[in-house]
Amino acid sequence: MPSAAKGKGAETADVPFVGTGQHWAVLVGVNHYDDPYIRNLTVCSDDVAAIHQTLAPGYAVARLLTDTTPEQLTRANVLAALAAMAEAAADDLLLFSFSGHGVAEGGESYLLPCNDRLAALKYIALALSDLRAILDQSPARAKVIVLDACHSSPALGKAPPEMTPEFIRRVFAEAEGMATLASRKQGQRSWEWSEQWRSAFTYYLLEALHGRADFDGKGFVTVTDANRYVTDRLKAWAAERGLTQTPTFQYATAGDIVLCRLWRIVAVIAAYLHSR
Repeated sequence: MPSAAKGKGAETADVPFVGTGQHWAVLVGVNHYDDPYIRNLTVCSDDVAAIHQTLAPGYAVARLLTDTTPEQLTRANVLAALAAMAEAAADDLLLFSFSGHGVAEGGESYLLPCNDRLAALKYIALALSDLRAILDQSPARAKVIVLDACHSSPALGKAPPEMTPEFIRRVFAEAEGMATLASRKQGQRSWEWSEQWRSAFTYYLLEALHGRADFDGKGFVTVTDANRYVTDRLKAWAAERGLTQTPTFQYATAGDIVLCRLWRIVAVIAAYLHSR
């Protein structure tokens, strides 16, 4: 796996980068579910809204779907947004981010939109196989999936939710040509940080996207930069609280993926130089 180049500058011949064209994103967050047997969540919609606010200035399209507009947050609309995003060029980046419930059933892993029913998952929920099929068909070489599936056992009355082995196995199945970052390992929980009104995973992901993960001063953050930063900070955060949470990362792309450019920093420097 290539590492980011040392020092400032763009892409180099010995360290290839992909996703240097236009950036496209579909960001989905779900707190509230129509099914009374699915427990509601707290921070998911706000988490993806914050990611949207951070990324939107540097993305050609950053589509935000949350349960603040539940009529829009359906399986059909999410798939339609993904299909539109997939019509990208080879040098472009496709990013899909989901925060909400995830569950494995009948040999498939599903992400749950707000109108879901546990009794009808395969008809209403978003199957990971459908998500991957759409992304696989895109000519874009840089594809990133970020999953903060806060509870993989969403039904009320069940044991404290953990990332089941079946769910996490299918998250990373057939990931050729994609980078996938999940908020935890199997058997772990995805913890909320109530003082920050964020999931702990998203809190550190946002810090990474704001430039904390640009360790080399390149002026942009790659997906491996973000994974390194989030993993280190989140493991330390959890250990301080007697908890365990370790993000899981799988990367199957030739070249490191440029996740975001630090437009705000560039703008501040440009304004400073102009004023001199």
